[in-house]
Amino acid sequence: RSSQDQIVFVEGEDAIAVQLSMMLAVTISNIKNLHDDKFDKSSFIKNVLLDNILPGDIYVRSKELNFSNDVSRVVYLLKFKTTGDVSPFDIVQNIFPNSNQDYIIATGEKEIVLVREIDHGTENADLESTANSLVDTIEAEFFTKVQVGIGSPVESIKDISSSYREAQAALE
Repeated sequence: RSSQDQIVFVEGEDAIAVQLSMMLAVTISNIKNLHDDKFDKSSFIKNVLLDNILPGDIYVRSKELNFSNDVSRVVYLLKFKTTGDVSPFDIVQNIFPNSNQDYIIATGEKEIVLVREIDHGTENADLESTANSLVDTIEAEFFTKVQVGIGSPVESIKDISSSYREAQAALE
């Protein structure tokens, strides 16, 4: 057996136990597929951010992952000055728990990248407001200092790395 297989046990030998085990097997398989899909997308975004993927492969890979290419996105780079008992990744994950549109990527022990979908025509004031809200929430709830760099909004997946570099420059 491969590591991809799951086993479901249900106590009983009647038809209800058989149905229940089949339903559980399908449900667990679907949960695993959704998790793997999200992980693959995050890994893909990280490779695009760090220029670890060829430009020609970006569109091919994004189609394989059913990733929207023509959505406006912005990169926020969060640099934590201090970290308490909670990891920076977990802190940002708590603020954006179930979003399929935002990607949280750790690029270092104290650096987190948030790639966030935005509406077309979002103003810089709105981006700054989101950054200020992030800082206020993190400092108030987690008692840790953080700086946020904001990249320019981009319209294409291939331009995310330039937004990331701008966010890095903004922090410096």
